[in-house]
Amino acid sequence: MDDPRKQVQRITREDTGRWWITTVGSSHLLDLDEMTFVRMTRCDGTSGTMRWDGQKRDLLEISILPVVGRSFAVVLHNPELDAPEGKLGVTVRRSSQIQTIEYLGNRGTDE
Repeated sequence: MDDPRKQVQRITREDTGRWWITTVGSSHLLDLDEMTFVRMTRCDGTSGTMRWDGQKRDLLEISILPVVGRSFAVVLHNPELDAPEGKLGVTVRRSSQIQTIEYLGNRGTDE
C-alpha cells in the first residue's frame, strides 16, 4: 500500500506499515514495521481505561485480524510475567467493534 491515510476494510497477514484503528470504545496504533501496539481511551468511547493505555507495547501476534464491524485481538509481551527460564510473559487484548481502519504509511518511506 502506497497511499497514506487510506481507509480500508481489513488488515491482512501480508500487510506492513502503521495503522490507526478506531473501535467503539478506544483507538489503537498498530505498527507492523516495529511490531508495536498502543491503545488509547477515547473520550467519547464506551470502554474504560486499561493498564498500559498510551504506552507502546511489543506486539507478538495478531490472533484475530482487524476487520471493520468486528473485534480484533493481539498478543502483547508482558515483561511482568516473564519466567526466569526465559519464557515470555504475554497478555491477550481483544478490542470492541471496529469502526474504521486507516493506513498511515510505512516507516521510513513517509516520515
